[in-house]
Amino acid sequence: RMFERCYNDQAWTQAMGVALEARRLDKVKEVLERSESAAGAKANLLAYTLDVCVGKQQLLHSRDFRLQVLGVLVELHQAMPDSERDYASEVHCLQQLDDAAATSETLKTLLSGTEAQ
Repeated sequence: RMFERCYNDQAWTQAMGVALEARRLDKVKEVLERSESAAGAKANLLAYTLDVCVGKQQLLHSRDFRLQVLGVLVELHQAMPDSERDYASEVHCLQQLDDAAATSETLKTLLSGTEAQ
């Protein structure tokens, strides 16, 4: 019920906070997927979630859950079209996941890509 209320009110940050506090990875994915309908909401929500995981706030104290959330963020960044993709955040997530191979592949993509990337 709480999530439906947040979705109806387009309170994406609040919904994400509830999902993270409850350690519900399925709800984290759901909130991110449903936020796509609002203009700019998904990008803001991705930035907020990354900040909660590894930024100044670092509210997720469980390392295992934090790494799972970062994995979800990487999947979502990689699925986005190049025009919307935030490569800096993606690389930050990959570094936190200690995934050197994927980090280098993303950086190679940027080096061989267009100026817009």
